[in-house]
Amino acid sequence: MGRPSEAAQRRGRVLTAALRVFSRAGKHKNDIEEIARRARVGKATLYRDFGSRNGLLVEVAKAGIEDLMGRMVTAVSDAGHAHEQCGAAIREALAFFDDNPELARVLLLEAGESRQPIVAHYLASYTESRRAVDPVFAAHPPSEVMGRHSNEALVDVLSYLITGRLVFWVLTGQKARLTDDAELLIRAYLAGVFGTLE
Repeated sequence: MGRPSEAAQRRGRVLTAALRVFSRAGKHKNDIEEIARRARVGKATLYRDFGSRNGLLVEVAKAGIEDLMGRMVTAVSDAGHAHEQCGAAIREALAFFDDNPELARVLLLEAGESRQPIVAHYLASYTESRRAVDPVFAAHPPSEVMGRHSNEALVDVLSYLITGRLVFWVLTGQKARLTDDAELLIRAYLAGVFGTLE
C-alpha cells in the first residue's frame, strides 16, 4: 500500500488536532483557530472540508467509532470460542479507551449539538457488528435462563457493561486504567450468560 495522499494526511492532522482541542472542557470560543494552527491548515480549509465546528466534531467522533469497531471486530475474530470472544470484546473496548481518553471525553461530554448524528452513526455501526453474534452463540449456547433472550440482547448487555464502566470513568475523572476492571467484567458476563467462568 502506498503513502497516503496529501489530502488524507491533512485530514488525519485535522482530526488529531480537533480531538485534542475538543476534549478540553468548556473551551469553545477559539476552537477552530487553534485546530487550524495545530493541523497547519487555514481556517477556510477546515470550513471547506467539514462545513462547521459541529461538522468537524461529528467527523472526529465517526473516525473514533470506526477505529473502535474495527479493533473490536479484529479482536473477536482472532479469539476462539464464545467465552474468549466475549472476553476479547471487553478487553479491546476498554483498552481502546485507555489509549484514547480524549475520544471518550468528546463522545460523552463534549458532543453537544452534534450528539444526534454521532449517536446515529454509532448505532448503525453497532447494529452491523452485532449481526456477527449468531454463529458465536450457536456454537456455545447461553445458559438456560439467559438463552431465553435474543442474541442481540445478550450483546447489548455486554455493551452496557463496557459503556457503564466508561461513563463512570469519564464522569469521575478516574486515573485508573479501564483495563484494570476487564477481568471482573468478563467474569461477571461469562457467569451470567453462560453459567460458567471458564
